[in-house]
Amino acid sequence: MKILRSKFPSSFSFDDANTLFNILSRIRDIGNFARKNIYHKSPIYLLSFMTDRDVYFLDTTNLDTIFLLGFYNKLLGKDLLSSLSNKQKIAYSIGIFFSQGQLPSAYYLKYIFISILKFLIHLLISILDFVFIFIYALFYIGILRNYIKRKANNKTILFEELYTIFYWRKKKYKSIKYYYPDYDKETSRATLVTSFFQYRFNILGFLAINTYDDVHTSLDFISPLQIFSTLIDLARLYLFELTCSPKFTYGTIVSIINSYKYINQRFIALLNYKISADILKVSNLQNIFLWHENQLSHKSLSLGLYKNITKINPCVKVYTYYGSIFSKNALPQFVPTNFELAMGLWCNNNFMHQDINSASEMKSLFSSKKYKISVVRDSLNRTDITYNKKSYLDSITSGRDFTIFSHNDHNEIYIILLRIYKNRSTYHLYEEILSVSNLFVRLHPTVNRVEAINQFYRFYHEYNIKIPRITFIDKAGETIFESIKLSRNCIFGNSSYVNSAISLGSNVIAIRTSYLHNPQIQAININSVNLKVL
Repeated sequence: MKILRSKFPSSFSFDDANTLFNILSRIRDIGNFARKNIYHKSPIYLLSFMTDRDVYFLDTTNLDTIFLLGFYNKLLGKDLLSSLSNKQKIAYSIGIFFSQGQLPSAYYLKYIFISILKFLIHLLISILDFVFIFIYALFYIGILRNYIKRKANNKTILFEELYTIFYWRKKKYKSIKYYYPDYDKETSRATLVTSFFQYRFNILGFLAINTYDDVHTSLDFISPLQIFSTLIDLARLYLFELTCSPKFTYGTIVSIINSYKYINQRFIALLNYKISADILKVSNLQNIFLWHENQLSHKSLSLGLYKNITKINPCVKVYTYYGSIFSKNALPQFVPTNFELAMGLWCNNNFMHQDINSASEMKSLFSSKKYKISVVRDSLNRTDITYNKKSYLDSITSGRDFTIFSHNDHNEIYIILLRIYKNRSTYHLYEEILSVSNLFVRLHPTVNRVEAINQFYRFYHEYNIKIPRITFIDKAGETIFESIKLSRNCIFGNSSYVNSAISLGSNVIAIRTSYLHNPQIQAININSVNLKVL
């Protein structure tokens, strides 16, 4: 790429890498617009890796960016290097290998070997899960579904509002209120599980929800003929990716390979797509709330509803529901692109946010006024920070000097520690953290304590630095806003709750942990006096 030889410096910073990432993303979008007639003819192809922007799933530009830096022998700045995952470092090393013939280090060769073994295990699990789901689907539709309906009139599909969720293995039925706090206050409502979390085998998730009257999956709506049609669509999707990929880059090859370990998830997503028309035919249906993180299971249902709503039930209102504070600095996939908006991947582009600042932040991104942007009803707000200022000031004497608030990246704590340690401008902060008797940590629900401890141990092991005693905050015992109020200094990586901490007047340290985006600070808060950004 000529642009890498001319525009960029020899040493790449966060911003330089982000610029390259955005250029590659733009090139991908241009290619997708060029194929829009193919997508209109076969909408399921919009669920291919070629349109995927989830950097934790099948996005190609994430790895292509780092591969090209290695291929063109670009040095990585220390902050950028410290933020890279092993997968990204492998991409950089392989780029160097293809340009200079230099083999990756023994450590990375070992990591590649272990990754191949893990891939084969995940592939086997995915195939088995897919087979189990297919067999169970036929059994459920043919026998069990009618039996459940007859028994105690259970699973009656009649509701005015439908809410979509991830079903968590540990939270079980409480998964619903995790996403929608006022769910039990609504009378004629039901839940649709679009995907499962914390399950190695998704089939166990399908089995787990049969006892709940108001919780449904695609199997409650789909027909046997649609099951077999979904099989054909799955095969077509894989064939399309192999035959129509515009260019086989490093990221493309990795995504094609990885797509096979997600065959079970792709099958579930296609089932969601298939049932969209049947959902719209439900009597009395008025509102659908789509929990949307631009992941495959979300996009598939959004796309299906978009394709069917006008001709089946145009009176139904579909809300794309953001369950957290929105910032234009969010992960790339959380910010809709023009291509996605035009193709229906966010359904009818009717966005619902948690607060007025989030709504204003999104409005500032769109020049067009045809997109609807609203704020949730008070009882549905997951981020309410109403508090008594006097009690807040009193509580700040609790003795929590520093609290790290983690997001869902399982390497984030390590990156935060590393960036504080290696950055000269924050060396005083590093010394302050080491001097405290307790370092408090509030984990994201998807990160467990063992994973967090391993991150601290990794930092200690690599740099031989004694770390203060780690105290994990019990999330069941206090809300995140109480955790913010009880800490003198709040350290954030990628969590959007950084905006809540700024609004509450806490001393906030926001640390960039990825070249993909800045900390999720809203424009209204970026110049706050109680904010320091690293």
